[in-house]
Amino acid sequence: MSTRAYTVGSVLFILSPGNREVLPVRVVEEVYRKNLSGQSTSYIVQTTEGTSHSLEDLEGTIFSSTEEVRATMYDLLRRKVDEVVDVTHQLAKDTFMNSDNDVYEDQHVPVVPTIEEGQEIVGQRDNLVVEEVKGLSETVSHVTLPDGSVAKVSVNLPEGFEY
Repeated sequence: MSTRAYTVGSVLFILSPGNREVLPVRVVEEVYRKNLSGQSTSYIVQTTEGTSHSLEDLEGTIFSSTEEVRATMYDLLRRKVDEVVDVTHQLAKDTFMNSDNDVYEDQHVPVVPTIEEGQEIVGQRDNLVVEEVKGLSETVSHVTLPDGSVAKVSVNLPEGFEY
């Protein structure tokens, strides 16, 4: 039984339990039940593949807009990154600060980017190197993280923003 009310025809977004994918569904039916136990409302949704499911049978967190999904995923990602960095920082302190004479400093080490053909460095800020790949139907940026891993992102920056 759903605690929220949805409109038939509206599109919902379900964030999977592992927070790794988002399933768009459309509400195609609202079902009211009244019996000796009380009243309930349930919803039938249709996936992009055309299959129908009871909304309550789908696992995950339900959102009514992509903005809500995006904000939640960014928050989850930020928390995970903070957790990884905090654990790593503590491990470095515990490992490299063995005696009273040792000094541990959290040092900023610049990342040296590797530029491949068709790429151009468009900015660097806070140890993140942003590269723009040209010649695609849309602009895709690659962000080199401090650990050397590379992430693909598509970003629309506000006017006046500079790296």
